[in-house]
Amino acid sequence: MPTALEIVDSAVKIGLGALISAVATHFVTTKNHAHEIRKAAREDKRELLRSIAKTLEEATSTMNLATYAYEHEPESRRDAEKKLVDALNGFGSAKSLALLSGSKKLFVAVVDLRSGAEAIAAYYLQHGDHYAVKDANGLISRMNSAWPAVYVELERAYAETHGDG
Repeated sequence: MPTALEIVDSAVKIGLGALISAVATHFVTTKNHAHEIRKAAREDKRELLRSIAKTLEEATSTMNLATYAYEHEPESRRDAEKKLVDALNGFGSAKSLALLSGSKKLFVAVVDLRSGAEAIAAYYLQHGDHYAVKDANGLISRMNSAWPAVYVELERAYAETHGDG
């Protein structure tokens, strides 16, 4: 027959084992939860960066359609003006998203790209039918020269979302 001391000893061992198991489970659960939160945050940032890239590409496409219409379809100037405004709105959206991404360098690159787009839009809207192709092409070239920095910063920001954690 077990003595009272043996019963107490067994109870303490069982209780201590349960306590150790509970602490270990809590530690593992907390660590897994923190990992899942970091993983979700990285995925959210990736999605935000994809959205920035898509918005910039769409805005650039709209800008290209507008400048083409100005130069080759004089009868559709009103539509071209609307496209210029739509493109600027797209660049503005991308700028806001870049700010939210937390990447200061990406934000600066997008601001530079938008600045080029604003210069193009202002030029066409100011000169109407009396624009000079050479001047317009110079502004378009300025905007296009801002793209490499955007690509570099998008790539850098996206690569940062693949870290451990």
